[in-house]
Amino acid sequence: MTVTGAVTRYFTTFEDREEAFREGVFSLVARKHLGPTRFWNDFKRISLENLLAFVREPVACITSDPRDCLAFGTPWQVLSAAVRTACQIGTDLNMTAAQLAERVGLTENLHQPVRTLSGGETVKLTLAKARAATVFSRRMAVSSPFCWLSAQNRIHFDDLLEDCAHRHVEVNIFALEGEDDLRPVSEADVLRLNSTPSVPFFLDLQGLRIPLTPAMGLLGEKTAFATVADFKADLVSPCLWVGNNGQGKSLVAKALARTTAHSGKARVRGPSGAESARLLFQDVMTQTLLRSLDALEQFFGSAQEQKAAKAIGGRILDGCRASAPAVPESGNQGGLARHDTSLLAIKSALVAARLGVRPGALILDEPDWGLTRRTAIDFVLSVIGEAHGMGVPVILISHKPWWTPLARSRVAVSRSDRSVSAKTAGSFDIRLSVDGRGHP
Repeated sequence: MTVTGAVTRYFTTFEDREEAFREGVFSLVARKHLGPTRFWNDFKRISLENLLAFVREPVACITSDPRDCLAFGTPWQVLSAAVRTACQIGTDLNMTAAQLAERVGLTENLHQPVRTLSGGETVKLTLAKARAATVFSRRMAVSSPFCWLSAQNRIHFDDLLEDCAHRHVEVNIFALEGEDDLRPVSEADVLRLNSTPSVPFFLDLQGLRIPLTPAMGLLGEKTAFATVADFKADLVSPCLWVGNNGQGKSLVAKALARTTAHSGKARVRGPSGAESARLLFQDVMTQTLLRSLDALEQFFGSAQEQKAAKAIGGRILDGCRASAPAVPESGNQGGLARHDTSLLAIKSALVAARLGVRPGALILDEPDWGLTRRTAIDFVLSVIGEAHGMGVPVILISHKPWWTPLARSRVAVSRSDRSVSAKTAGSFDIRLSVDGRGHP
């Protein structure tokens, strides 16, 4: 279909979409979802012929993980390089790095490390960089933009499409089926969730500060922090965290899961008594470190723990089989099939390993990434069923309205930037509040 001058193609699997996207950019993007061997083979096969094809027909691209498009440490560095390239090749950009950042609402983030940006902020940065590339590109290829941007920030993508139309740049969008559908889940899905018991849990944040600048920063540079207001609440799973892009949802989640440095108290206590959460990142490929399913299983613990995790992962996949018929049968495999290299199997394995330790909570950050709408819903419901059966509460982080009917409690996350006169530029405050629109 055509949307605002862009041609959108829809795919039924992450793998098919990635293959089509690679073809659209002269195979200059190495595949990360098939393990390190395939990644490096793809990298080695990038030839002078591929590069010459790109020179003859320049293509601006935004990959399914927008961090792949960002080679520098801060938005200022990324956009300054993009402006310089555009000025050397193009003719009429007439915008500075600061102006590009302002167009997408990243002025406050210009000197914040890219690694600390939220998913939405990261894709806004790639949109700004892509805008600079429109002065010399004939085409633009975009992979799944709808799973990163909140409704409030969709305007920045539409703005880029208008700029491409003005410059006669052809836009090709590669999307997964239903990823741009804004309808909440169906009543049948709610009934499926209601067949599982509720799991209460307690969330406690006290004196929490999360550093935003690298430990090895510039000499004399002051560390910027995200400071989280104290928060205590009795909640019920599944708990939905809502908020616009860049409000700090993922940062707080990483502190709860002990995956980022922080000071103060960040604990979540469920029926198991554990006080730390486990987290499934939105950018799953980063979390796997290019490891295959076979390699991941080696980190699941003892042989007995590996067997249990594989069984959990197999049951999660079973719950997705109706919407993902390509999933191998798990009955004769003892759980996950070792030859299954799909993203769905990888996500199921990562969740299974985390559930195996019975954490204080399991956090799913934008769980629809890389999945069609129907498969994402089946995946989330299967994970909740497994987790609740083990007494583990589930926190969903998402800006999509899909999950609203499933929430038995809700937490709103908001951010306020410090004034320019604040002691440390780039610092900001995060506030959590109980949202009364959860479904008891």
